[in-house]
Amino acid sequence: MISFASLFGIGSSNGNLDLIEQNERVKGEIDFLNDFFVIGGDPGGNYYALSRLDNVHKVLYWDRTHLHADDTAKPDIAEVAECGNLYYVADGFSAFLDMIVAGTMHMQFIAVDDWPG
Repeated sequence: MISFASLFGIGSSNGNLDLIEQNERVKGEIDFLNDFFVIGGDPGGNYYALSRLDNVHKVLYWDRTHLHADDTAKPDIAEVAECGNLYYVADGFSAFLDMIVAGTMHMQFIAVDDWPG
């Protein structure tokens, strides 16, 4: 199981949640893939990314910190130059969002007004 924490936005005052800033930080780390763009992250500093593989858009999980290196699942794209393994998550962004919605549909959420702190 892979954690999911956030989707990045545009113009965020927090650079850790900004699409452009996050992509600037990692450009060049995974330049063996064309059309690679990080879109979100997990709590461990790893990314979810959109990429085009064989002319098909995919959402990939980039295990940049080697958090899942000892897992039994084999990577869909093995690391190059210690960049971390990549795992297939979904066929495109819409399918990825559908997975998030399906996975959180029955969760109990606390209303923002009732959030502690």
